Amino acid sequence: MVPPEELTKYDIFLEFAPGELAELAMIAEMVKAGEGEVIIQEGTPPSTFYVIDQGNIMVVFGDGRALTLHGAGEIIGWSALIYPIRYTASVVCLTDSTFVAFPAGKLLGLVQHNKALGTKLKQRILQRVVNRMHFIADTVKQNLNGER
Repeated sequence: MVPPEELTKYDIFLEFAPGELAELAMIAEMVKAGEGEVIIQEGTPPSTFYVIDQGNIMVVFGDGRALTLHGAGEIIGWSALIYPIRYTASVVCLTDSTFVAFPAGKLLGLVQHNKALGTKLKQRILQRVVNRMHFIADTVKQNLNGER
């Protein structure tokens, strides 16, 4: 278990009520992974949703594209709740890293039991996905403009 007040340091949980944070905290655990450790393997069923506490990771897609994520609050493994319910990329730690980990089965059970919490969490995840997609699109445009 992670203390509920610890979750408030990650902006994905800022709009959650104290009771919702307590429910999430009951299933959360802090996990560590070492530099070079693969914590998510593309194509496998999702086992965990992660919030980065500290560290640097690389998300690697099957077509060779990759992006790096740095520092507290970044999320990975959202396939635990969002279709296609399989990991769509691999994730490797570039440095020793610490995560708040939510086991997929317990998290899915929680969001099915508490629909309001589930809706809020899925909306926050989708906001992050959209923001990340915009960032990637802007980066591609900048790279294309720089090559001309």
